[in-house]
Amino acid sequence: MIQGSHASKYHFFFGFSLKGFQTCWFFHQSVGSMVICYIPPNLFDNKSWIGFSLYVTLKGHPYDLLNNDNDSVTPHSLYIDLHTHGSSISHVATVTLPIDAKYSNQLLLFHAPQQFLKEELNHCWEVSAFLRTGNPDVEVEMCGIRVVYKQDLGDLIEMIFECALGGPNDEHHHRLC
Repeated sequence: MIQGSHASKYHFFFGFSLKGFQTCWFFHQSVGSMVICYIPPNLFDNKSWIGFSLYVTLKGHPYDLLNNDNDSVTPHSLYIDLHTHGSSISHVATVTLPIDAKYSNQLLLFHAPQQFLKEELNHCWEVSAFLRTGNPDVEVEMCGIRVVYKQDLGDLIEMIFECALGGPNDEHHHRLC
């Protein structure tokens, strides 16, 4: 699903332990819930561009962690508001992702394919992402974003597998960072 043309058409979403995650692959990062990514001119028309990858770390408040109600029927959500910045600021999309309480104190990785964005991207110099949760006891601690091109897919896939397996090897860390 991540390979080839699928990455420019479909979003994907993963949750991982923070252990071993290397944020340096994401060029644009922020402490808090908003991150801005500066983009090259005419990005929408670039045939090798496939989308944006974002990460977010969530932090549960101690009260939430101690009183985690696993029987709750109300799912928690992560909302990602994407905006373009050019001569004006335009709202592009709001992505709503269901999250489980187990994602508190973990890393979430999301890929926004180019199909989420419009041709107006050619007239902008940056894209911003504002991330928030539907649970007041879980807050966005840190986030990052990166423009992803076809040639970046191998590193992205490798990072996902290494996060799933518990952490990167030193050789891959030095190559990405």
